[in-house]
Amino acid sequence: MRLTLTTVLVVTGLTLSAQNWCPPGATWTYDSHGFVMLQYGYTTLTYASDTLLGGFTGQVILGQTVGINSEQELDSIPNGAITRHEGHVVYTWSHFAQAWDTLYNFAAVPGEHWQPPFAQPNLCGGAEFGDAVQVLDTGTVVIGGVPLRYLDIHNGFYDGIVTERLGFAMGMMLAEGCWVPECLCDLRCYHDAEINYVRSDLTTPCEFVGNGATSLERFSDVSMSASPNPGTDHFDLRLPKGVHAITVFDATGRLLSRRSMTGERARVGTADLPSGIYLVRVDEGSVPLRWVKE
Repeated sequence: MRLTLTTVLVVTGLTLSAQNWCPPGATWTYDSHGFVMLQYGYTTLTYASDTLLGGFTGQVILGQTVGINSEQELDSIPNGAITRHEGHVVYTWSHFAQAWDTLYNFAAVPGEHWQPPFAQPNLCGGAEFGDAVQVLDTGTVVIGGVPLRYLDIHNGFYDGIVTERLGFAMGMMLAEGCWVPECLCDLRCYHDAEINYVRSDLTTPCEFVGNGATSLERFSDVSMSASPNPGTDHFDLRLPKGVHAITVFDATGRLLSRRSMTGERARVGTADLPSGIYLVRVDEGSVPLRWVKE
């Protein structure tokens, strides 16, 4: 299987705004960790041109995903999206529906919500999974001297931060009608003519897929050594010598914890986690480990 991304990419908030969304030169780079096949790499998306659709001018965002597949070969897959903005609202275009719909509403206040683009009743599981994007809090962050509004949002599939220009911090693919993250995608870098953002914990270049087969071989024994699996209140990892960053995600790709550990064995406590499927990443660039809590 090759590293793939859903064809309609809601590039984690990629919509355009002359000042607050997708200005000329806007480029996003995300981690792209496949959830099913545990492949990894990066996705770069860049504002390419304007286009007229449905009576509105939108911006074409072209993307390219580069990753190492399960056979340790390098893949490169094109993807992208079309977005536009009007005031503080960002819209996305559906080729299927031939229409625009709301992607982000940066004018929303705590307590407000909006439906995912082209939502249909119960398409994503209904109220039980919280189809609506709910705004928990808002604020302003200054990056490169530019004040940007952000939303702390909740949906049945994830919690996270959406920031003007930067978009959704986790990265995501848009399954039309609901927001469903199809991979473990953290925003690595963003830049345009005014600002240059690099994730604070990033220690490698924005465009990074490790050292190919060497990287996969280095972590192959680690990925197979979590025990017990399934487990209950903990799991143990066998690690190469040195200091390692251990990151735990839930099945939706939501970041649960990130910690540093030293030594060739590490115990990760999981007593506070509900039963389910989790992904564990040992250092940036490694193949995530699938762990099940009973």
